[in-house]
Amino acid sequence: MLQIAGLIFIPFGEFAGWVGTRPRVHRPLVFVVIVVNALWAVDSVLMLLTRWVETTPIGELFVIGQAVVVAAIAEIEFIGLRRSTLVESYARH
Repeated sequence: MLQIAGLIFIPFGEFAGWVGTRPRVHRPLVFVVIVVNALWAVDSVLMLLTRWVETTPIGELFVIGQAVVVAAIAEIEFIGLRRSTLVESYARH
């Protein structure tokens, strides 16, 4: 499962890094990063609740902790998106 997660998040990390280094970005690109982070947090908790994988108590604490951190990152990204003047929509002015 870790290999699959790594294969998914290597390109996602590259995409998020690319988006984050642009002087101006389109709002939908930033929203993709936010949604993927939020889904990662939700899926992490669902993975534990459904017992899709067996974990140790320390493993459960780790997954919950990283879900909280990733959810917080998604929230901070969303707040930044709402406040940013450097994010463009696709609409022409």
